[in-house]
Amino acid sequence: MIAANIMCTDIVTVRSGDTLEKALTLMNEKRVREIAVVDDERRVIGLLTPDTILHKTVMEKSVESATKGRELPSLTRRFFEKFRGLSSMDVREAMEGDVVKVVPETSTDEVSKILLTRDKRVSCVAVVDDREVLLGIIRPLDVVKRLWEHVDGL
Repeated sequence: MIAANIMCTDIVTVRSGDTLEKALTLMNEKRVREIAVVDDERRVIGLLTPDTILHKTVMEKSVESATKGRELPSLTRRFFEKFRGLSSMDVREAMEGDVVKVVPETSTDEVSKILLTRDKRVSCVAVVDDREVLLGIIRPLDVVKRLWEHVDGL
């Protein structure tokens, strides 16, 4: 089996220049945990997940404030003030730019290894063509579903 057989092609995307508010609204409306950030040619340039948004925005900002010796109530107040301001942030500032990419012909064994054995946790793998145009994504659940369908069909 290959990546093309298990990838999800119903992908939610945003473009560089879109706001974090737009991305979060799409996540909520479409009930997805990841959004691909693409350029005008639909080449994947990044990935937004709740983890990346939290880490790249809220956590970094909070840690900056905390290290300046502020007391907790002040930090909490500043946290909420900054969080309200994040909605206008460009998605590029919150995305994970190091997206793991495979081609449609990549074996599902290789995709599974990527999802399970990387030093850095990977929430999904982008499936791209030879021009890096986004064709689909594969999440761990997609692998499990496909394996279940295969086993159930035996």
